[in-house]
Amino acid sequence: MKLSKIAHRLFLILTMININLSIAQTTKNDFIISLLSKNLKYNEQSATFAVGLKAEYFISPKLSAETQISFGKYYLQSPVTLTPGAIVTEIAALYTLYSGKKFPTVVFLLFADRFSYTFDLTSKISVAPTLCLINFEMFTDKGIYEELEFYFPANVGLKMNFRLGKNFMLSVFANAKIPYNKPILGYEFGFSCGRIFKFTKKTQAEPINFE
Repeated sequence: MKLSKIAHRLFLILTMININLSIAQTTKNDFIISLLSKNLKYNEQSATFAVGLKAEYFISPKLSAETQISFGKYYLQSPVTLTPGAIVTEIAALYTLYSGKKFPTVVFLLFADRFSYTFDLTSKISVAPTLCLINFEMFTDKGIYEELEFYFPANVGLKMNFRLGKNFMLSVFANAKIPYNKPILGYEFGFSCGRIFKFTKKTQAEPINFE
């Protein structure tokens, strides 16, 4: 098949799915707080169901930093800063929402454990490859916490975002999990739904020149 025909067919496909990289669903300083639900499994364990809270901050219109904490029956996941770090992040976020101050980017990045880069497909749909270099997980198969298993996995995956109205975002995600401290593999998939908060600098009125 000639190169020109391949290029023409690719152009038709891109036109059909309406890919437009200039579309901006999100902007710099956007902040999303979401509830999440997921299932995860490692080779040597049964599937685990977990729910949690996720916070995502857009460093640029495309690049975002994210932190999350989730828990299930005999399971806990958080950034490597552990649960206190995640709680501090959420408290800072809530304080920002009510105080009207700009979200402290540097502080948030201290607790972020994964990063995403968003590609907008349409005005309402986008995909984002996601990378987490390391986070913390704790498991136990028993009702008493005598035999705990600790995991420090890297995560690589993909999420698809759906803009719901003006201020809400639904995300569906899937990740491969590779623990540094155990010779096993795992995966997780789930969804999150959250509220988008936009932080923009207030414009100041220009002084009146009476000259």
